[in-house]
Amino acid sequence: MPATVTSEAGVCNVALAFVGEKQFINALDEPSTPARICKVHYALARDCVLEAFEWRFCKRTAALAGSVETRDGWAHVYGTPSDCLKPRAILNSAVRLPARDQAIPFEQVLNDAGDALLICTDQEQASLVYSRHMTTVALMPAHVVDAIAWELATRIALSLPVKPDLARTLQPKAAFALARAIAQDGNVGTPDMQPESELIRVRG
Repeated sequence: MPATVTSEAGVCNVALAFVGEKQFINALDEPSTPARICKVHYALARDCVLEAFEWRFCKRTAALAGSVETRDGWAHVYGTPSDCLKPRAILNSAVRLPARDQAIPFEQVLNDAGDALLICTDQEQASLVYSRHMTTVALMPAHVVDAIAWELATRIALSLPVKPDLARTLQPKAAFALARAIAQDGNVGTPDMQPESELIRVRG
């Protein structure tokens, strides 16, 4: 389900309402105190929520481009996709639902120049499963937008002239909103079924 709040300013206004602020905004760039505070915190709050879980709406798989750099202990080094917010796994094409011991090891490291990130793995012609960096609120599910608004509220509560200790009371609400969003995300689509073990098939 697409979000009913479709703009960054809309998410900020929900967060402002959560902290009891009566002055709302039309844009993050407007010259008001709430807008300036929201602009400081919004992107980080959004990205923290998007990194917290492998949301289906921003999940992507892409073939990796090889890098000329090398890293000790790894057979292959690749560039990180430009739209990658958080790498999740190296695709195991031999197993549709790999168990923990079937996951392909990898790590993300800084390149030699210190201006980009690399993916190191022993997998040849690797493809990366990752969470894509998303900024368009209208493409985010409502439960994710709600979690972002609660996370943002805990941050702006520390900067706006509101009730003492409000940020501390908002933190468990933000945690609950994130947990609820994760549960909602699990109800989207039709999940893959774990394949039967060979023993079960033989017994059948």
